[in-house]
Amino acid sequence: LRDIEAGEEITVDYGSAWEAAWQRHVQEWVPPEGADDYMPAYELNGPDRIDDPVPTVREKWDMDGTKIIWVHGVYSDLFGLPTDEVFLRCIVLDRYQRDESGDYYYMVQTMTLTEEDRACGVTWGSILWDLPRDALIWDDVTYTRDHQKTWSFRHEMQLPDRMFPIAWNNRNPTTGESIEEKDMNYM
Repeated sequence: LRDIEAGEEITVDYGSAWEAAWQRHVQEWVPPEGADDYMPAYELNGPDRIDDPVPTVREKWDMDGTKIIWVHGVYSDLFGLPTDEVFLRCIVLDRYQRDESGDYYYMVQTMTLTEEDRACGVTWGSILWDLPRDALIWDDVTYTRDHQKTWSFRHEMQLPDRMFPIAWNNRNPTTGESIEEKDMNYM
């Protein structure tokens, strides 16, 4: 073994078992229903989508439970409702055009999810209006992104212990014997 030099890269072979599992996954995988329509929040917030209208509560506003909407806290400050929060969760009550520019403006209501005594609820907050589209930001509901789904590919990498310095191991890579911290050779 030798030290990695500046500018060098490490490539790792995950092993034949990983490669076989990946090939099997690729051959057998069937996209889930709605996969063609799925779009993560970072794409919905991207420059080529920033002018897309944000759905209201009367429309399909929650994207099948995978998205939530936040309003930038600075807009709350503009309404004289200062907050320490950078973003406030909200629902979009209305979308409208107020001039010939074609730009949409929004009326939203802020909300806080509460959990108390094993019961969940919603505390409704202020209503803000005349918000430009860039006041709103999409976010993915926790654990709803594709890579977090149960059908996503997962397989251990099976890296051999000899790839790592002995100080990183809890077993001797040659003998398999347990290594006590006092016995580790720190260099």
